[in-house]
Amino acid sequence: MRVHRGRLDIEADTQRAALLRRLRQRARGSQSDRRRRHRRCARGHELASRELHAASCAMPPGLPRSADEYNLPPMPYRWPKRNQSAAALSFDVDAESGFLFREPEKAKRSLGDLEERRFGPRVGVDRILRMLDRLKLKASFYIPGWTVVNHLAPCKRIRDAGHEIGAHGNVHEAVGMLDETQEKRVMAEQLAILKDQLGVKPAGYRSPSWDVNVWTPALLKRNGFLYDSSLMGNDVPYDVETPEGPLTEVPVQWIMDDAPLFRHVYGAGNVIADPARVFNLWSTEFAAMHKESACFVLTCHPFISGRASRVQLIEDLVKFMRRQRGVWFATCEEIARWHDSQRGGAKRR
Repeated sequence: MRVHRGRLDIEADTQRAALLRRLRQRARGSQSDRRRRHRRCARGHELASRELHAASCAMPPGLPRSADEYNLPPMPYRWPKRNQSAAALSFDVDAESGFLFREPEKAKRSLGDLEERRFGPRVGVDRILRMLDRLKLKASFYIPGWTVVNHLAPCKRIRDAGHEIGAHGNVHEAVGMLDETQEKRVMAEQLAILKDQLGVKPAGYRSPSWDVNVWTPALLKRNGFLYDSSLMGNDVPYDVETPEGPLTEVPVQWIMDDAPLFRHVYGAGNVIADPARVFNLWSTEFAAMHKESACFVLTCHPFISGRASRVQLIEDLVKFMRRQRGVWFATCEEIARWHDSQRGGAKRR
């Protein structure tokens, strides 16, 4: 059956169709507007997120920065005379100083703790000096001012044997517990003692407990230091920028410190390490660093590694290292002077 539609019906259908088209176009436009607004919001959130991330990652004001160019590809560090790597033996002659600073009340009554630390200047220093003489090696000794004043004779023997003497605080103060004014005072005190008692103006500094404040590098530069040996930002020498110019850093690391391995503290859960195990640890670390053209800095303490088996361990380690070709044995000062003389060359990584 055919349905006959009048003119008015047809016009109404036409108007409804036009209205539907306009509604669809408006809907599409609204969706496009929403998508555009969403994209604008997303971009805004992304920019805000980037700015927030940049702010959170910004270095605090006054914090020393490394002068290395991080956008350069790594390259082997160049050592003098085409050597493959460098190695330094260093000894922190703390004696009783650190105990006196950290636990002054206990130090008034604990003869056992005091005597343990007195082993260093009483026995350990000379045992280490004899070992170094057998090996024909020069080492770096970092000595607190308190140790110099109270154990002057072994400190003079270190000096007279031709070893490097560096600064190491006055009473082995953890500088993180000091404000800037206090640290300046301690710096002046230790330098005065080294000059007056030993006639030494040190080129190098090692912060007690490797504790360094953000202002410490600038303080070292102002006091005429060539280098610091307290930080762990590389395994070759590098620069720490200060307002007074770059300070050379001869880096250290905990794996090559005798204290975490051999130091026993009452109540602690650490087990005193077997020297054979430590020899394996240090020799493995050295072999890997040698391949990387790195700088092996061993840090020991006469009251810990002045014990007979540990002196033998160090001597055996040096003999092992000498079997590798291309190892430059030097003091930390010699390493720092080499780095300072080459500053600006394409040798850093």
